[in-house]
Amino acid sequence: MKRGIIALTLSSMFILSAFPAQAAYTLNWKELTLNAQINASLQSALFYKPNNTADQQSRSDYDASLRLNAEWLNPQGWLLGARFELDSGDRTNEALQRDEAYLYFVDHYGRIEIGKQDGPADRLSYHAPILGLGQIRGDFARYTGDLALLSPLDSGDSAKIIFLSAPSKGLRYGLSYAPRYHKENGSPNPAARTLQNNAVEMSIRYKQPLKDYIWGISASYVNAQSDPITQRADINSWSIGSQLRRKRLTIGAAYVQRGDSNQLIDFDQWEINAGISWQNKTWGVALSSSNTLSNTSRHRLIGFGGFKKLRSNLTFRSDLVITEERNSQFGRRHGYAFISELDVKI
Repeated sequence: MKRGIIALTLSSMFILSAFPAQAAYTLNWKELTLNAQINASLQSALFYKPNNTADQQSRSDYDASLRLNAEWLNPQGWLLGARFELDSGDRTNEALQRDEAYLYFVDHYGRIEIGKQDGPADRLSYHAPILGLGQIRGDFARYTGDLALLSPLDSGDSAKIIFLSAPSKGLRYGLSYAPRYHKENGSPNPAARTLQNNAVEMSIRYKQPLKDYIWGISASYVNAQSDPITQRADINSWSIGSQLRRKRLTIGAAYVQRGDSNQLIDFDQWEINAGISWQNKTWGVALSSSNTLSNTSRHRLIGFGGFKKLRSNLTFRSDLVITEERNSQFGRRHGYAFISELDVKI
């Protein structure tokens, strides 16, 4: 099995590298700009759990995504655009997900978006830096373990209206409203569904130069009301985070409080995460960790990984993640996941 995965990965590298080095297709006509990009990737994983020999496996996944973007620049300086993204897979790394569709308007006051898109609590919160396959909040969770929280429990890419202010003297803020945040609607058991309504996200970020560095701090809050039929708690979650940057170096950390948001039981969940990354245009590496606790369990993650652009249209990504969980029911369980991926833009 492992030899087959390695052979498949190597042969795919040869095949994919034969594609023309075209990162995207762009069409310009007067003030209108159209962009299209297709990505295809092959992902292989090896994961090992000493407590459960049945979980010592190898797996592979295939993903394809499409991105379309149209922008019209008004002579007076404001911008009107539309973006559509579609992903065939079930990625857990939010930076690589492609499942959004929204309209946007940009002027010197800020940016307004209407449609399916992540809100400001996800986009403006500082936390442990992630890149490539995501490390502690990455695609390893496809195969084993739980993700780090990183930021408040938000409304995901549910349909919403978003306002992101333009940066002013280092300050930027965002607000969003989603009438519904629903998941697992097809489940016959109401308790297995997420039916949160009137989801509001608020986030603020401030950054300033600090000698040779740029230092920033953020705070985010999310609130929503759960449908009583699910017997789940309302969303009431917040986080504070900070980041320090110097050229290619980034250091970040956050404290996240999720309480019992969207839980069936009194959960009282919180997390501390931190990490460091080094990144330029062609390669990058990151080391991150998280400690997530509740009144019933503790979950620790350590992730190391990065990416390397082999060609302008071909990228290799890889992660090694160590997981450890302790709870009163199962005791201590730990595991290891190694993931690698080849991604081509065509």
